[in-house]
Amino acid sequence: VHINKESFQNEILHTTFSFTRLFGYLNPEIYGKNINILMPKIFRDIHDKLLENYNKENINSKINKHKSILSYGLHKNGYIFPVYINTIFLPSLINESYIGAVFCSP
Repeated sequence: VHINKESFQNEILHTTFSFTRLFGYLNPEIYGKNINILMPKIFRDIHDKLLENYNKENINSKINKHKSILSYGLHKNGYIFPVYINTIFLPSLINESYIGAVFCSP
């Protein structure tokens, strides 16, 4: 999942075929939507605030540790499933963004 940091809406810019299989959304359905659409409500409510704090405090070193975080995803059909997430911040002169790798637990 590729997310635009500068939009301040955490919009999804690109997904992969594996993403489609995992979450049930096709790229055209999810493009431009807030990343929160992929989270259960309990996480959705705090996610924007967490990203705002990361952006304000520029704590990118915490994000770029290349370790997986156990969380939960929300499928298009409404069911919740466990996922591991790796997030990397991509600095740029034009458009900073985040890349997230999401995979199911083994």
